Amino acid sequence: MADTNVFSLQYSSLNGFLFADVGVEANGMTLSVLSTLARRGMDPWQEAERLAKLPRTDAVDGLAQIIATTPTSRWSLLDAKAIASRLVALLPAPGAGPYTASSAQPATKPTMTRGRILVLASAALLFGLTLNLFFSPRVAPPDSAAAASSSVTQPGSPK
Repeated sequence: MADTNVFSLQYSSLNGFLFADVGVEANGMTLSVLSTLARRGMDPWQEAERLAKLPRTDAVDGLAQIIATTPTSRWSLLDAKAIASRLVALLPAPGAGPYTASSAQPATKPTMTRGRILVLASAALLFGLTLNLFFSPRVAPPDSAAAASSSVTQPGSPK
């Protein structure tokens, strides 16, 4: 059964390889290893794992063949070998597995520091005050001119 852990991608030791640039295509777009493998109809993570298990020379030859024969490829097999050699160096060591502890992860996890908490609390307070300003009922101040005229009798009115 396939691994269904949706968060495993961020810890994959294959990411450095899969998201590395193969080169710039004729249309000016940068092509990644992941896109190259997908264009060939391969599952990028399975293929990267397969290449990682091979001896380095076999992995370079296999990846070079894939790069050179990708639809709309602009690289000859000789150029593809040079590219593949650079890219295969990004694969994890054989036997390391795709989700190892040495995976490409940040050295430290981001934490909520006092400064961040203070900024978030201030933003929440400001947001709450803004909502209160816009949605609180407005009471009109008494109109002193209208109140004064009602107590004065008008000429011609009965007393």
